[in-house]
Amino acid sequence: GLSLSLYSRLVDGGGLTPFLLDTQYRSHPMIAEFSARTFYAGRLKSGVKAEDRKAPRGLPWPRDGVPIAFIDCNGDEGTEGESKFNNSEAEIVTRIVQDVFFQRELEITEIGVVTPYVAQVRILKR
Repeated sequence: GLSLSLYSRLVDGGGLTPFLLDTQYRSHPMIAEFSARTFYAGRLKSGVKAEDRKAPRGLPWPRDGVPIAFIDCNGDEGTEGESKFNNSEAEIVTRIVQDVFFQRELEITEIGVVTPYVAQVRILKR
């Protein structure tokens, strides 16, 4: 079935030798540390320094020196088919992105919004 990726099938039964790309260059080192420990048994290194990934202006950062923020939105979750969405959450994310862009510190190609829900993507694109 589709539960196994093509790569996994080739490694497991097709004679393909896996090669680990052991250095990441995108995430803040504190964020990458979780993946390194959880999925790579500590073998994933960070090719960027924490000081190279400063918090963007335009967002009142909850904890200085911590590169991740959780923001309570108290919105109702809805469903669209098998997918989920939250209008309040989308409004908050949109406002944060607009505030960061207003500071003229980041370009549109330097920011990403990640959601696992197709319905939430549709709302965010509006």
